[in-house]
Amino acid sequence: NKQLSILEPLERKAELTNNLSELKILSKSRVGLEREVQLKELQRQQYIVQENENSLYGKSKVRIQSFITGNENGKDFILYIIEVQKIIPFESIDDVDKNENFEEDIVTSGWMVARRFSQFYRLHQYLKSKYPSVSELQFPKRTVVMKFQQDQLVEERKNKLEKYLKELLKDKDVCSDALFRSFLSSEVFDFDTTEKSIKMKSKRKSVSNMATKLYNGI
Repeated sequence: NKQLSILEPLERKAELTNNLSELKILSKSRVGLEREVQLKELQRQQYIVQENENSLYGKSKVRIQSFITGNENGKDFILYIIEVQKIIPFESIDDVDKNENFEEDIVTSGWMVARRFSQFYRLHQYLKSKYPSVSELQFPKRTVVMKFQQDQLVEERKNKLEKYLKELLKDKDVCSDALFRSFLSSEVFDFDTTEKSIKMKSKRKSVSNMATKLYNGI
């Protein structure tokens, strides 16, 4: 980053001259810039997942790290915190770079998204309608329980939903689905809005492809 490269010699100069007040200001600026760079890289990776059909399959891992309680119109609901990691699979790493004592995938980036059970449920219905193989996957049932049973239900759902997502990532067709990619990468996800946006993009792409074909045919 150009701004960081400008700061480095200024920090060195402040250290050599023992200018503590300037060094403190420069250090704070560097930390802020590094955070900004990390955020931009994270956004870039999320955008890649949303736009690239080949960005998930064999290149990512998921786990549901935890859950939190939200409130909407006076009603509590649970948000499941999904951690998504972009990886280089261990088996695809060059032999030169492999470590005999560390046989794991290399994590290149990661982020978290929060999703409600109702969003998982709608995703499942959508995927089932498009990909018959998804019907064979286990998905937690909609269940009404007493308040004292709530914690147990949420914990069970967390584990089952994590397993469900991991199974979806093994399906190449599902991984290439734009709505599924958005589910795992968009900070704010609304099923209807996302589906509408994807259909519009697909329509524009079809028109563009048709125009290209007509042009090439002239």
